[in-house]
Amino acid sequence: MLRTWTGWRASTLLMVAGVLIIFGVIGPLSAGQVALAAPIGVQEMVLAVWLIVRGFNRSALVGGQAREPLPTVARDLEVQLTEIVR
Repeated sequence: MLRTWTGWRASTLLMVAGVLIIFGVIGPLSAGQVALAAPIGVQEMVLAVWLIVRGFNRSALVGGQAREPLPTVARDLEVQLTEIVR
């Protein structure tokens, strides 16, 4: 299972690399920058494979209910907004 903390740590390393590049400590695309950015790259690739293999749990995304298509939702929102304006 993917752990959230792995992403946070990897993102922090990527931000540190960005700050070091801004202050000129390391150069862009240097070995140091690549080493600091590698964990988030690996995490993103693992996430992609995870989603391809396991698939998306659509019921978790919509709260277990079928969602309306976007045009219907947009139309309902437009109706609600016009009623508020009146």
